[in-house]
Amino acid sequence: MSKKLKTLIVGVAALLLVVLFGCSAMMDRATLCYMDEEAAAYADEDVKTIFGFTSLWEAVRVGKKMDYVHTFNQIEWERLQENDNMKHNFLQESQNGYIASAKEFQQTVFTPNGPVGMLLPTLFGGTLGALLIPRPGDKKKTA
Repeated sequence: MSKKLKTLIVGVAALLLVVLFGCSAMMDRATLCYMDEEAAAYADEDVKTIFGFTSLWEAVRVGKKMDYVHTFNQIEWERLQENDNMKHNFLQESQNGYIASAKEFQQTVFTPNGPVGMLLPTLFGGTLGALLIPRPGDKKKTA
């Protein structure tokens, strides 16, 4: 085979490959495909439609963007959930500490052996004694 014939065969084969790949790429753009408007809204993509249909290429592109948005949202929600759990645990532990301190204070002050527990009977007894038992110096004057 001559060199010119080989060059011509290689050139024609390359041209056919370019046409073949070009046509297959164009086939996706030329093939009509129905796509739900909510899918495009979820992916936050503008989609060109022709009588309610779009191209297969657009549908595949929006499908990939939907996967990306879904994965991103799931990761973001997991982070928000983790942050909420951390904040809840911190606040709950602090609150439990405050409640324990208040209960300890309550047990210290208001038990029968505590200051308030000992003061109440003393106040009642002292008040009754001051009002009902006369002192020797408190004689009533008679007229």
